[in-house]
Amino acid sequence: EAIYTMSSTSATLKWKDRVIPGRVIYEYIFMKNLSRWYSAFSGLFFNDFQGLYLKTSEGDDFYLHTSKGEAWSQMFEKVMGFQVIDGQSEILRDLRIEVPERSFGFGFYRWPRAWRVSWQGSKGAGSLSLRVIDQKTVKNWPIGGFAMAVVTGEFDYGGKTRHVYGLAELIR
Repeated sequence: EAIYTMSSTSATLKWKDRVIPGRVIYEYIFMKNLSRWYSAFSGLFFNDFQGLYLKTSEGDDFYLHTSKGEAWSQMFEKVMGFQVIDGQSEILRDLRIEVPERSFGFGFYRWPRAWRVSWQGSKGAGSLSLRVIDQKTVKNWPIGGFAMAVVTGEFDYGGKTRHVYGLAELIR
């Protein structure tokens, strides 16, 4: 038995003399009776999870995630995302996330280095291409790891091309 919910809203970070507009994304995951044995060996955490938190040069933003783990499919789709453009949010339909390039990790796995994304939205088809420009590996194990990466790329949607940048949360 599992519960999953996600929401987002605009937010402003005030830090010393700086004011940084952005977005807060809230995810709540609860799995009843989750044992450590199940967590360690079910693929719950070593499942090629990729969370992409992105912002365009005009201030629009995206959240996308993909996961190959069967355990997560109890709560949500393996590929999901939303966009907020001109203050209007929408769920991305027919979302496809591909990883055309990977690099070796410390163990028996590879980190994503680039993504190609396509979807359908209210303004028609959209596409996004991303690449990693810097990565900080937080933890490595022989069968997986956890890293955060800075990503950049281009986004085409509604007849416009925009620069996009952000963070990738990688759990392998």
